[in-house]
This record gives sequence, C-alpha cells and structure tokens, in this order.
Amino acid sequence: TPAEASYLCNRGISVDHDSTANARERKARAANAAGEATMVFYFTCEYKDPGGEPYIVYMGADKYENEGLIEWGQTRDVWFHVDGLSSAHVYLRLPLAAAQDAGVRCGDLLDRIPDPVVEEMCQLVKANSIEGCKRASVMVVWTPWANLHKDETCMQAGAVGFHDSKLRRLRRIDKDKSIVKKLEKTRREAHPDLQQERLQYERDAIRWRKNRDKANRDSKNAREKAERDAARRE
Repeated sequence: TPAEASYLCNRGISVDHDSTANARERKARAANAAGEATMVFYFTCEYKDPGGEPYIVYMGADKYENEGLIEWGQTRDVWFHVDGLSSAHVYLRLPLAAAQDAGVRCGDLLDRIPDPVVEEMCQLVKANSIEGCKRASVMVVWTPWANLHKDETCMQAGAVGFHDSKLRRLRRIDKDKSIVKKLEKTRREAHPDLQQERLQYERDAIRWRKNRDKANRDSKNAREKAERDAARRE
C-alpha cells in the first residue's frame, strides 16, 4: 500500500509513527542520493488543460519510496495529504505550459489547478487513507512540492514539514467513489529515474520559455512594423 503518514495540522509536519526498519530507511535514502529508480504508481486525471495536455498524478509504493519523490520532485508538482489523518502522499504534476504560466512565485502554482482536478486529487488521497477512506468526509491539505521541508537529521521516512505554512490550501471532501474508480482505471506502475526526469523537465522549461519570449518579441516587432507602415502611408 502507499506510504502512510500522520499529518499534524497545528505544526505543519507529517510524522510517520513506524519507527522500525531503520535499515530500510537508510537504504532508501542512499538510493535516493544515488538517483536510483523508485517504484511509483501513476494516474491520469480525467480533466485536461485547455491545451489538451493531461494532468499526471503519482505516489510512492510506500514511505521509503516516498523519500525519492520528496528529493527529486519538480517545481510544477503539488503535494496532497489528508489533514490530521494517516494517508498516502499524492502528487499532482501540472502540464508544462500551465506550470510556466504560473510565474516564479511558489504559491502561484496553486491558482493554476482547475477545480475538477483538485476534486480528483482530494478523492484519490482520501481513498488512500486507512482511516479517511472509512469516513464520509475528511479535510485535505495541499501545497507546492517546493514548499515541502525535509530534515533528514530528525525526520523519519515519509515525514515532511513546510517552509511556509501559509502556502497551503484546505478543503473538506465528501466521498465520491465514481471519481476514484475512474482514476484507478488509469493506474500504472513504473520505475522512473526521478533525477533524470527532473533534469529533463528543467531543460524543457528553459526551452519553452525561450520559445515563448521569442514569439512575444516577434509579435511585438511585427506590430511595431505594421504601425510604422501605417504611419508612412498617412
């Protein structure tokens, strides 16, 4: 099952209460530092962005695999968790263009997520909570991946805090099995090289911004030329 961790909303910290298997934890951290492949479950949201690109959802197979997700996430990723209960750590990966349009501020990313996608994410994270899936409703918290804080000197596997607790959003979510069933049909398992994926995304983002800036310059130059030509004809 996906990683389980209790999120303490008053401190903004999620703590995993399983203090055993320290050897596995050290092994997982060593693997993450080396950029080794991590087992990840992927889902695809039903809703797509206006450009037709999909919203990708992913989560680790367990709390040890989650260490790799915390270490090698991308700046376009958003983390979801059931508030105050044990649950999986589920991440939303925004399409490239949507993430770049969000601007440089970490919190702006949250405004780029359409409400139907937020609903899908909340339903999935609720369904992957041992206690939360039994309840009619729960509170779900989400924040940009870049806002997650990990201190390996004192935090156990899968545990995270926040750099800025203000960059969080909360929503009460009622159970909707139909949404979860649709997401589960898209479920697939993979062993990605998370470090290489992030490096590739950073290259793609730079290329996208360069193309956008060039298009803006070309458009501005064409507009100014048209204005000059019109002025000469007058």
